[in-house]
Amino acid sequence: MGLRTNMVISAILIIFVEALVVFLIVSATGLPLFDFLLILFVFWLFQWLIGPFLIARNVREVSPNDSSYGWLHRVVEELCDKAGIKKPKIYISEERFPNAFAFGNSFKRGVAFTTPLLQILTLEELKAVAGHELGHLKHHDAELGTTFGLIPNLLNWIGSSMIAVGSTWLGLIVTDFDLALAFTLLIIGWVITAIAFL
Repeated sequence: MGLRTNMVISAILIIFVEALVVFLIVSATGLPLFDFLLILFVFWLFQWLIGPFLIARNVREVSPNDSSYGWLHRVVEELCDKAGIKKPKIYISEERFPNAFAFGNSFKRGVAFTTPLLQILTLEELKAVAGHELGHLKHHDAELGTTFGLIPNLLNWIGSSMIAVGSTWLGLIVTDFDLALAFTLLIIGWVITAIAFL
């Protein structure tokens, strides 16, 4: 299968899983189908608009004059000229593992590199990685990832919060109800967290 076919299949699967999760939540509240679809559309639009700004808050933008990483602008600009795309903003992520990623929408696009990645790659290897990430921007799959990637993060946060509250509640057990509530929160939290990683 080609890249476009894989992207379409991935988008359909993502939409299906997200719709299923939202449908289960909305069904529990008894909302009509039209309201459900409207909420789903607004949620995806919100993710598409705000996602790149949330991601950019967790990384540091690199200016062309940056003494440590300004050279990345020349590397990315050269690749953008070859690909015929506008140069995105460049970011550094202080993660502990080597990685690079592209993110964005029509208003804000960026490519981020982790510091360990920059320490282990040669210039030619870095150009290959940067070219790959720029390909995500050129073919707009970074927008899909940014848009749909927030739901697993939200589910993970909800599940982790429920696990934390359930664990704390275990230390405060006074009645059988407290024990049942703590275990219920833990189990639901684990299930939601597991769903987030699917």
